[in-house]
Amino acid sequence: MEVPVRIGPHAAHEAALVCEEAFRGSALTEYLFPGSVPRDSGVTAMFEFIVKYAMLNAEVYATSAKLEGIASWYSEKSARFSLPGFLRSGSLGLIVRHRAAWQRLVGTEKYLQGARERHLRGRYYYLDVLAVRPGLHGKGYGGTLLRHLLAMAASEHVPCFLETFTEGNVLMYERFGFRVVETSQIPGMSAPVHFMART
Repeated sequence: MEVPVRIGPHAAHEAALVCEEAFRGSALTEYLFPGSVPRDSGVTAMFEFIVKYAMLNAEVYATSAKLEGIASWYSEKSARFSLPGFLRSGSLGLIVRHRAAWQRLVGTEKYLQGARERHLRGRYYYLDVLAVRPGLHGKGYGGTLLRHLLAMAASEHVPCFLETFTEGNVLMYERFGFRVVETSQIPGMSAPVHFMART
């Protein structure tokens, strides 16, 4: 398995497509874009914004130039999301074309940020996205990306934090030393969110 490579804006659209494929049908995507809402480019636009924001404010890595999987993580200094940062990441089109989804996204982020602030103090790394293309699960791509983050955090002696809306992911993250510190439900979402930390 290759060492993860950091990717920049030139790969934003392709990385967004990886996220769209990986999270199609997930509780979060269903919540942001309910089944009755036409999705088409809306979901892609949402993930492209998320990826571009991460590229401006965090670190985004891919398993290789083929982008079998991608991950983004923030330091505590950049993990607090802001409207000016959103706008710099090209979210205006998303706001105009998919206003309801945008409002749900902002509300979700405020909810998730509150949990981070309850459980973490001082320095930490926050894993925002870990996505592997469907059909490539179980081949070690997600683990490669995750180990890269954990090695960096260990070298700096800082904890890591993430959340997942997928019950099956809890066991996977536990194998990497994370533990559930809170489970709660965002109003209107079909599945609970599990907040996990690795100290």
